[in-house]
Amino acid sequence: MTINCFKTVSAKGLIYLPVALRRFVGIHEDDVVQITGRGGIILINKAEVTAENPVEVLQADFQKEKEDAEKERDQIKNRIKQLLSEGKSLDEVLDEVLRFLF
Repeated sequence: MTINCFKTVSAKGLIYLPVALRRFVGIHEDDVVQITGRGGIILINKAEVTAENPVEVLQADFQKEKEDAEKERDQIKNRIKQLLSEGKSLDEVLDEVLRFLF
């Protein structure tokens, strides 16, 4: 199957999938999908949700991920403050931050 690329994100943030692509990957019209982006790649997964409000369940996962990212950002910020208060140079602080991130 040949799949052509289309502009898929509208100004309102909606993603449109060509019908042939949707059918090929087994996503039906009323299915709930979960969209994640990592490193410039967008992943669209069919969500197996049996809750009354599947969107709320998926948003809970997103909220947890957001809270984890905020905690990590606070850890980095506190570590930077600690290093600066210890009199470390800006280069040493940046090296430490980059080690933490990568």
